[in-house]
Amino acid sequence: MELIFKNFDVDFHAELHVDDNGSLKPKIAGVHIDFGESEFHHDNGFVNDIVFPIYKFLITTIEVLPADIENWFFSDMLAPLLDAYMGGYKIPMTI
Repeated sequence: MELIFKNFDVDFHAELHVDDNGSLKPKIAGVHIDFGESEFHHDNGFVNDIVFPIYKFLITTIEVLPADIENWFFSDMLAPLLDAYMGGYKIPMTI
């Protein structure tokens, strides 16, 4: 299986808000994703014929996410994962 990303472009507007615990919480909006000329290939023709339409459907769906779903997906679903991975965006600092 091979995914080839050509002319892939992501553009978004992000705001960082501080919660009551002092952690930064991203608020992402205005996301525009363009997969350009990205392609999917598989050596097995049958698998390629089955997976390619699903791949195109998922890419098209992601590219045209409505604003309300976009806010939910990127700010409410993706942000907690990033928050956990980045440790609440906290940087130890001594003043």
